[in-house]
Amino acid sequence: MNGLFVLHTFPNLWYYKYEYPRRRKIAASVGAYLPPEPRTNYELWMHINEQSPRILKQQLSKHFKYVLFWFGDISNLGGSLLKKFSIKDIRSAHSLFAIASHQPIDSDLLKSRLHMAPLPAIQPDEIKITVKDCPKSVEIQSEFVVDVEITNKSRFVLNSCNPNPVHLSYHWLDNKAIKTIVFEGERTQLIPPLDKAPQKAFISLSAPANQHVYELKVDAPLEAGDYLLRITLVQEGIRWFDQEPVGLIEDIHISVNSKQSL
Repeated sequence: MNGLFVLHTFPNLWYYKYEYPRRRKIAASVGAYLPPEPRTNYELWMHINEQSPRILKQQLSKHFKYVLFWFGDISNLGGSLLKKFSIKDIRSAHSLFAIASHQPIDSDLLKSRLHMAPLPAIQPDEIKITVKDCPKSVEIQSEFVVDVEITNKSRFVLNSCNPNPVHLSYHWLDNKAIKTIVFEGERTQLIPPLDKAPQKAFISLSAPANQHVYELKVDAPLEAGDYLLRITLVQEGIRWFDQEPVGLIEDIHISVNSKQSL
């Protein structure tokens, strides 16, 4: 009785009914072609009960007292929950999202999970990175995993949603931390997101809190040698968290060997 029913469905049937025919007409007007049927054969076989927004909301409301429903797509998960959609936006939205419950839903907290705005300055003690497991030596050009625990004591939820996602990442430096060998490390998404603290009904019903262990994927350097792996966070388009004023780093010394020497 205290759980949440979380739903995502594609397609929004209104897209096929209203938006796709409009796009076919535009394509035809410039000499291009779009097929009459936009669905793939797989979709035609598997989509037994494609949902329209009106019917979906009605069905959920029959069984749940509280229903939060919105339009969006994979690149814009918050969609109309974060910004009022025009009729054009509604018509062209690919996906439908909903959360239903017998208990009140914290919409503000949900919005913070689905949107990542530029963060203001974070104090050094507000976020902590701890390496839980890391290999001491790896092969050149190999990919390996580092288990990294992140604790979030800041006032903000950290997630990997647009427009400025926060990712776990790294730099490769020489063994004395003087020269940067690789600056743009691979990104690892914060899934699940890091809440600012366990609080309110919505949080208590879901797995993530303000601490989690993530599997950071790392690409080893191209040449053998002793290196320093500097692990940190990055908010895309804003800042690396190893820079001031945060200075958030965890340094690990790793020996990178040729395949013959392992």
